[in-house]
Amino acid sequence: MSDYFVSVCCQTYNHKDYISKCLDGFIMQKTNFKYEILVHDDASTDGTTQIVKDYEAKYPNLFRNVYQTVNQFAIQNTLTNILFPMSKGKYIALCEGDDYWTDPYKLQKQVDFLEANPDVAVTYHDSIKINKKNEVIAETEVGVENRKDFTNTELQKGAWLSTRTICFRNTLTIPKQFEKVFNGDTFLTALMGEIGHGKYMSDIKPAVYRIHDDGIWSSVSNLKKTTNKYKTFEQLHEYFTENGKVEIAEYYKQQVLTYLLRAFYQASQTGALSEMNLLLLNNIKKQRFNWALSNEVIKIYTWGLLRKLFRK
Repeated sequence: MSDYFVSVCCQTYNHKDYISKCLDGFIMQKTNFKYEILVHDDASTDGTTQIVKDYEAKYPNLFRNVYQTVNQFAIQNTLTNILFPMSKGKYIALCEGDDYWTDPYKLQKQVDFLEANPDVAVTYHDSIKINKKNEVIAETEVGVENRKDFTNTELQKGAWLSTRTICFRNTLTIPKQFEKVFNGDTFLTALMGEIGHGKYMSDIKPAVYRIHDDGIWSSVSNLKKTTNKYKTFEQLHEYFTENGKVEIAEYYKQQVLTYLLRAFYQASQTGALSEMNLLLLNNIKKQRFNWALSNEVIKIYTWGLLRKLFRK
């Protein structure tokens, strides 16, 4: 049995200007338990690797890092395939290399609550958003409406958690469907709902979510974001169907349909309908949904096609 209570998992790639702030947030944690820091450097080319190595050399009892020589982003999910299997902690906390924590008691508060409440799968708090100039552009990442506890079902339906704030039980079983998704945070949240409910912790200072042009998510086009979400929901529908969770599977079936039609609308504005047609045919073939659509969804679909026709 490991004596580590928390494994802090951090993925980084070309974060030279940000990574020190992130790692300092890990090191400053004041705890009455042991924790470890696992950093996966995905073959950075801008000097990030050397900075991470310097931290590991200075704090050898804290860091266990992985340094890739070939970028793994398009090959595998490095969080679930590399960092999670390495983790010795009873709990896992996440933060990517361009974000950072501000509360030195964050981990202590989250672990104390998880230890006292075995029915809770994940604890979380809010983040502020800043730009590359360190200017605050939003006082909340998740919105006031999501500063709350979530039930098992709400987590299973992908409740919005600030990924860089979560601390959860290291007992998740990662299914085969996870390998096919881009929005891994939504899938992870759904899996947490399988083992417990969620606790929002208002007494932890907000983390910082940095928005910049090189960010993995912020640099993606709106159409790509929509199709990535569609594909994530498709895999979640398959996962919950296989596991006999009828209500949750039905919810994701509707999400698949909604995001597919949103993608059609966006594609009609950019002339990129060929990929959308393939996705549509695939869903019809699988009989994933019928066409008794809500009026709102019909409007989204029809309006997108009309815009395309009138542009000709």
